[in-house]
Amino acid sequence: MENLELIFEDIRVRDIDTIFKFLKFDEHNIKNSHFFLDNADVEYADISSFTNYFKTSGTCNILISRLDLGIEVTDVLIIISFDEVFGDMTLNFSEANWEKNDLTEEKKIELVKEKLKQITNEINYKSIIFGYEPADEENMQLINIENK
Repeated sequence: MENLELIFEDIRVRDIDTIFKFLKFDEHNIKNSHFFLDNADVEYADISSFTNYFKTSGTCNILISRLDLGIEVTDVLIIISFDEVFGDMTLNFSEANWEKNDLTEEKKIELVKEKLKQITNEINYKSIIFGYEPADEENMQLINIENK
């Protein structure tokens, strides 16, 4: 099985919560998380807000049991990395963790694309890329939505 990757490139910190809401992120579904704050390892529950956390450059990761990408995806690793202004949010999951049903891969990709198009007017971004890891390589991309 291969890994799939969804990348939101050059988003702003305020877009993180919008993307989470859009993907039906539920903190009760967090399996584990890792943040580094004030020279200590902390978890998602210890972070008051992403705006405060990313006042300086940094990275964090969250393993969540399920998200809605137009179809349910399980065991998703979310990696968020920011410089002072812009950052990337990358979601990685195994191809085996797509919703278990009779949909073809083409139909699943179509549903993901429809879902992603719904958020394009809600966030700032350079591009939204979905494909096989590494999805930022053009030949691995299944979906590439550029902000023009």
